[in-house]
Amino acid sequence: MQTILASGHLITPIDLLALQYYLLETTSEWATHALKGMINKAVSTLKKDYFEIWRAEQTGNITMDYSIIIPAIIGLTQFKTYNVATPEMPIINRTEQRTILTCESGFSIEDWEKQALDAYYVNPEQYLVWCLENKISARRKAFLKETFSIYIADQESFPAEEDAYINYIANKAEYKDRTAREAEETPE
Repeated sequence: MQTILASGHLITPIDLLALQYYLLETTSEWATHALKGMINKAVSTLKKDYFEIWRAEQTGNITMDYSIIIPAIIGLTQFKTYNVATPEMPIINRTEQRTILTCESGFSIEDWEKQALDAYYVNPEQYLVWCLENKISARRKAFLKETFSIYIADQESFPAEEDAYINYIANKAEYKDRTAREAEETPE
């Protein structure tokens, strides 16, 4: 077993508010799904491109155990790493310090999963951080877009600065995050 993102990831309280407005899961749970998606992409690409080459070299019965297949594929003389680079980090206009640690203890993955990630991504840990930052950026933008239209229609004044605005909306009496909205909509 290996750990990826062992030191966790720091976000601001405002980031957390924007995420909670949309997500029904914790940031760590969301990041777990993102990491599984990264692993699945790496494994499926390795299989698609190299499984038949590896299989042709085998005699007798072959295993479908990824802990054997993935290192064997990577060990092929024909194998070349994919070097998928991390996209440019989104620019988030934060005014608050990052004080909330998410993904506190990182993520434990199997050795073969780490090998697949390393064979596919230039820096898998940095790519996962990009996934988190991209999600935060997208949720903040969506929060602003959705709530601006409500408060502009009400002709209510509100803070111009992004962090202050999100905090202002989240502290209103009628504010509900996604979990609270879903609970209201779900009959018991």
